[in-house]
Amino acid sequence: MRAILSAGLMLTATAALAEDRRLDAGEIERLLKRNTVFGESGGGRFRHYFAENGKTSLNPPDSPEKVGDWRIDPDADTLELRWRRGGDWIPVTVYLDGKTVRMDYRNGPTRTGTVMNARGLE
Repeated sequence: MRAILSAGLMLTATAALAEDRRLDAGEIERLLKRNTVFGESGGGRFRHYFAENGKTSLNPPDSPEKVGDWRIDPDADTLELRWRRGGDWIPVTVYLDGKTVRMDYRNGPTRTGTVMNARGLE
């Protein structure tokens, strides 16, 4: 009985370690600023760059390159993107699991990838 209980606790602890962790506003900015996320979405590869000046470019697998702006919403702990001047800001919740970043776009896709040239969450 004790061995079964220990095994169950071990599995629970392992599962907890493998879960994504939602990043707060400061962590999102430190992770993405001046870095590129490379990954797969919709059956193809994408590249998403976040410039220090608030500009961003996304090369999705299924459409032409998008160029726009990015910012952090410190109250909601989200990344926000807009693809045309004067357009609506799109909130994106960001999660990290080891070196894998997941970006959940509100009312849109989920993109998962790896941050390259990352300084990490110093």
